Amino acid sequence: MAENAAIAAKLKQLAARLLASYQKQRLEVTSIRVEVQVSEAAPHRAATSKAKSLSIETIENLERLSEQLEDSPLKEAVARMAARQRRQS
Repeated sequence: MAENAAIAAKLKQLAARLLASYQKQRLEVTSIRVEVQVSEAAPHRAATSKAKSLSIETIENLERLSEQLEDSPLKEAVARMAARQRRQS
């Protein structure tokens, strides 16, 4: 039994090698089965990180970039991002 999926995956990768090793030692092992044993559900953590704001210089660079771009979804997205960051700062 493995405690988590990462350990189970690693054991599954090693299973053939482990089996050959056990058989070489004359142990009567015909197969290896790996299962994950979930002990207890981990508590769900709410995202507590605050969104980082951009510097004034970066916001101005985004505004200049949006002015230089041709009309497109990219231009609209850059302009929205600059405006949203401007309001946050």
